Amino acid sequence: MLSCTLVASLVVAALVVALGFMISRRKQHPFPPGPRGIPVFGNAFQMPQTHGWVQFSKWAEEYGAPS
Repeated sequence: MLSCTLVASLVVAALVVALGFMISRRKQHPFPPGPRGIPVFGNAFQMPQTHGWVQFSKWAEEYGAPS
């Protein structure tokens, strides 16, 4: 007979594999083009402090104008 710890470990491992499979098969909606942000802060550190229109113009040339 298998021990309780081994059975619990097998169940948890099976759930992790199933969850990973479900997440990987989920359709990812593509984001619109734009500068990459960082988790939690987004693009806060990329925002210009002054003369913002200059950076926004560069981004519009690189990624396309906002619609």
